Amino acid sequence: MKFLWILAAVSLARTGGAAPADLLETAPAEAAAQVHAGAPAGTSGAPRDPGPAPAAPDTATAVPGTAVSPAARLPTDARALWVVRDALTSPSRVRRMVEEAHQGGVTDLIVQVRGRGDAYYDSDIVPIAPRLAQAWELNGRFDPLDMAVRLAHERGMRVHAWLNVYLVAGWGRTPDDNVIYRHPEWIAVNAQGIPMNELSRSDQDRTRVEGVFLEPGNVAVVREFLRVVDEIVTRYPVDGIHLDYIRYPLLDVGYSETMRSGFRRLTGVDPLELQRNREGLLQERGDRGYVELERRWWGFKADQVSALVKNVSLLCRSRRPGILISAAVKPEPALAFSEAGQDWTRWIRQGWIDVAAPMMYSPSGETVRRQVQTLVQLVPPDRVWAGIAVYNQSLGAAEAKIRTVRTAGVAGISLFSYSSVPGGASGLKRLNGR
Repeated sequence: MKFLWILAAVSLARTGGAAPADLLETAPAEAAAQVHAGAPAGTSGAPRDPGPAPAAPDTATAVPGTAVSPAARLPTDARALWVVRDALTSPSRVRRMVEEAHQGGVTDLIVQVRGRGDAYYDSDIVPIAPRLAQAWELNGRFDPLDMAVRLAHERGMRVHAWLNVYLVAGWGRTPDDNVIYRHPEWIAVNAQGIPMNELSRSDQDRTRVEGVFLEPGNVAVVREFLRVVDEIVTRYPVDGIHLDYIRYPLLDVGYSETMRSGFRRLTGVDPLELQRNREGLLQERGDRGYVELERRWWGFKADQVSALVKNVSLLCRSRRPGILISAAVKPEPALAFSEAGQDWTRWIRQGWIDVAAPMMYSPSGETVRRQVQTLVQLVPPDRVWAGIAVYNQSLGAAEAKIRTVRTAGVAGISLFSYSSVPGGASGLKRLNGR
């Protein structure tokens, strides 16, 4: 049976408005069972591409008259700044952030409005973030995203709504209205059948995973996230949507029944057998057969994430032609694919995102040099905004890395993050060469 990717409907409960296309009836994992995904092209040490794939998900049915294509004009010499949500908790903080960014030569503000499955804007769909709700109680109601967009546009800067996709809760106390309590069936499950929110403290400490992730292969997760994106792009004149945590955690999860049954239809093998019956599979299929099966499991997981990226792209471009879609990604494509299911070079090749922001946060200048030299061989440099950290090194060290990535020809840089830059506007000026 051949499945087609259909742009998920976004039922706008707040307005009763029409959905952009037919409802996505099939779970991503079920549709992706028809896909043989390979590693990012040209990546050293990655699995080899297994050859042509059937139609899904590359033949998504778009809204009539739309197409998946890059933004009309990609910014050149972008000087972006990630703004973590703690800078959005009062009108005065938002004003100060925008003004310092403007004085510091920033062209693009990437403003975090979804941190842990919540909203740092006036949402009708997801819970308001606790810190913003507290600020409303103290200072009256205000909309940080509306304010940031308005003030930034007055100063000639672009604003991108930064959304953490699958990471929805930390390990500490989580609000009662968080999605992990409203929909526990959406939580990613490990090979022992344990949802991430039930991991032991020792497992949390051992794996050093950021928190609880949702299951990319769950169709309800796709629908809900598309509703969030639609709310933002229809309500706010943002210049871009920026996807973060658009990957699996660095932990072996993805063993929901939907994922397992989808992979069984593709291969005849339950993915749990890759762990529980390794010796038996080696005897049955040989070394090459086992490696091929493992590679197909990686690709199957990556397809779930890629499907959401494409659906976001279709939705955004149908609502707002010319909007820029970007993603924060792991800086080494082969590892991003095999460890996190993040096939981001494919997203660029297919036009599903316009810009990738590889997070080159290493304090080692040699590591950053190697990473950027590899990247510009795999994707067009004008589709890369190199992510440079400030929180773990001096301004001088960050400046040296910026020179390195600029020399490699990337179209822009993105600094992580606003609150980490010493000296405010003066520090930003120095980093931006202004």
